[in-house]
Amino acid sequence: MSLSFRRPEFAEVSSLEWLVTNGLGGFAAGTVSGAFTRRYHGLLFAALDPPARRQLYVSKIEESLSADGQRWFEWSANQYPGTVFPEGFRYLTGFQRLPLPKASYRREPFLWSKTVWMVHGANTAIVEYANEGKMPFFLKLQPLFADRDYHSLQQFRADWKWPYELLENGLRLQTPGSDRSLHWLFPKGEFAEDRQWYYRFEYAKERYRGLDFREDTYCLGHVTQRLAPGERIYQIFSIEDEPLPAHPVELKKQELKRIQGLAPAYTGHSWARDLAVVADQFVVQRASTGKATLLAGYPWFTDWGRDTMIALRGLCLCLEKFDTARSILETFLGYVDRGMLPNRFPDQGEKPEYNTIDATLWLFVALYEHFRRSGDPALIQEAFPKLVEILEAHFRGTRYDIKVTAEGLLSGGSSLDQLTWMDVRVGDEVVTPRHGCPVEINALWYNALRIFEWICETLPVPQTKTLDACRRYRLTFEQHFRLRFWREEEGYLNDVAPLEGAVDARIRPNQLYALSLPFPLLNPLDGARLLAVVERQLLTEYGLRTLSPDDPDFEGQYGGDAWTRDVAYHQGTVWVFLLSEYWKAYRYVHGDTPEFRQRLLRSLRKLRSHFYEADALCAVSEIFDGGEPGPGRGAVQQAWSVGALLECLEMVGWKDPA
Repeated sequence: MSLSFRRPEFAEVSSLEWLVTNGLGGFAAGTVSGAFTRRYHGLLFAALDPPARRQLYVSKIEESLSADGQRWFEWSANQYPGTVFPEGFRYLTGFQRLPLPKASYRREPFLWSKTVWMVHGANTAIVEYANEGKMPFFLKLQPLFADRDYHSLQQFRADWKWPYELLENGLRLQTPGSDRSLHWLFPKGEFAEDRQWYYRFEYAKERYRGLDFREDTYCLGHVTQRLAPGERIYQIFSIEDEPLPAHPVELKKQELKRIQGLAPAYTGHSWARDLAVVADQFVVQRASTGKATLLAGYPWFTDWGRDTMIALRGLCLCLEKFDTARSILETFLGYVDRGMLPNRFPDQGEKPEYNTIDATLWLFVALYEHFRRSGDPALIQEAFPKLVEILEAHFRGTRYDIKVTAEGLLSGGSSLDQLTWMDVRVGDEVVTPRHGCPVEINALWYNALRIFEWICETLPVPQTKTLDACRRYRLTFEQHFRLRFWREEEGYLNDVAPLEGAVDARIRPNQLYALSLPFPLLNPLDGARLLAVVERQLLTEYGLRTLSPDDPDFEGQYGGDAWTRDVAYHQGTVWVFLLSEYWKAYRYVHGDTPEFRQRLLRSLRKLRSHFYEADALCAVSEIFDGGEPGPGRGAVQQAWSVGALLECLEMVGWKDPA
C-alpha cells in the first residue's frame, strides 16, 4: 500500500515512521518527512555484538538538488529549535513502505525518488537516488556522522577529527569514539571535503518522553553527482571488512527476492502477507550461540525470554518456519541456568538476567506447539534433559523464591522482585506487585506439568522419576486452583493469590490464560462468564486493557516522563499481544463457528488501518492508551504484537478484514 500526498503537512508526515533491519539487530529508521523525531532514527545503527551493542554511525544525509550544479535548493528536513529547515517534505508526492521504503518527490520540472535498505546479514545501509523525470539534474549529498550508543545522544566534540582515507569508490573513515573503520562508498560522484558540525537537531518524541532531545552531528564533506533521466546513484555506508560484496543494483535485487520469499503462499496477497514479511524483522542472529533469536521490539528492545516464547508462535510457527523456531528455542535452551530461562539479554552483551518466573514455563508451550505443527519430535527429544532439569529445579525451589506450594501452585517473588510480564519497578517502588501465585503463572505451570506428562506418554523419551512428581503436583494443583482463584459470585478469576493476606481480585487480562493455553483450567460454562467480564471491562479495538477502568488505580493515558509512563504501563494501558489470547479463549468457550470468525475478523479492522496508515508504517505498536483511542505508544514495532495478529488471522483462515 502506498500513501499519496497533495499538500503534505509537517505534523502528518513527521508522525509516520519507517524501519528496515539487517537480521543482526542493526537497523535504519526515520520519518516520511525526513526529519527525525527520535534518538533511534538514523541510517546506520550497527549491531557490534549481534544482536546487541548497537551503535549509530550515520545519522542522515542532507540533500540538495540543482538544474545546473550552481544554484541549489535543499530538500531534506530537520526540526531545529523553533523552526523546520529545510522544508523538503513539501515536495513529497508519495511514500511506499513495502517492499522497501521509497519516498517520491516533485518540484517542477524534476521528479525523483529515494529508497533505503540494508544488506541482510551485514551492518551495511544503502540509499538509492533515482531521476524519475525527463530532465537531468545534479544532487549534492552531505552525510551526517555520529559515533554513539543507540540509547544516547551525541554532542559537539572539538577533539573528534574523523580522519579518512580516499578509496577508488569512496572513503574509509576512522570513527572517533569506537575506533572502527566506517566505509562511505559512492560508485559515482565527486567528493569535496567540507568539515562542519550541525547543531541542535530536536527530536519531538524524545521531548514528549521527558528525555534529552537535542543532538549534534558531524559533516565531513559532500558528494556531487549528475543524474540523467532514468539514472540511479547509490550511497553505501558499512562497517564490514567487505563493505560492498556486489554492485548495489544486484544487492537490491537480492533483497527484493529475499523479501518476496518471506511470506508463505497461503497468506495470499493481503494484510497477512505483509505481516509475514515484517515478522522477519524480529528474527536475528545471536553471535554468542551462532543461532537465531527474536528481538522483542524496535527500536530499543533486545531479546527477551518471555517475549520470544510468546511471539514465535505467530512469527514462526504460524508461518511454518519450523527450522527458524528450532534455532531460536535452541538459543534459549543453551542458557538454561538453575532451571530458568533468561529474562533478557542486556544491551551491551553482558551476561543474561534471570528475573522471570514465566519465560521458562512458556518454553514448554512453545515446544509443544512446535511439535503439534511440525510433527517432528527431534527438538523435544533434544530438549528433554533440560525440561527435566527445569521441573526438578522448580520442585526444589530456585531463584527469587520461586517454589511449589503445598497446594501444588507455583509461587515466587518478594520485596522488589518483579517476575511476571507486569514488571515495572521505579527505584524502590514496585508499581504492580504480584508476589505469591499470579493466575497466568499458574495456568502456565499447569500447562508445563501437563505437557511434560504428554511428552513422557507420547514420545520416545527416557523414563524419569520426574514424571511421578509431576503427576503428584498436577493432581494437587487441580484440587486447589479453583478454590484459590475462582470468584463464583462475580464470575472471574483472582489476579494473584498471595501466600499470606488477601487475594488481589482486580480485573486484569491475565486470567485469559486459564482458557487460551493448550490445557484449559475452566470449563466452557465458567469460561463464558469470565469472557463476559473481560469483554465488558478490558476488550478494545486495539487490544486488551491491563486493568479495569472501574479500578481507582486505572490510568487511561500512557505518556509523559519516565515515571508517568511507568505508572501507566500495566495499569490500564492496552496491549495488542493479548488479542490472540482473548480470541483463543473465545474459540475454546464458544467453538470455531462462522460467527466466531466473523466477529474476530471485524475486530481487526482498526489494527489493519494502524498497520498501513498510522505511526510506523507496516508495523504494529507495542501499546495504546487505555482511555480514549489514540496513536500507538511504546515501541513502534513489537514482536508479540505482530505475532498475535498473525495468530488471529490464522484463526480466520488468513482472510483480510478490509
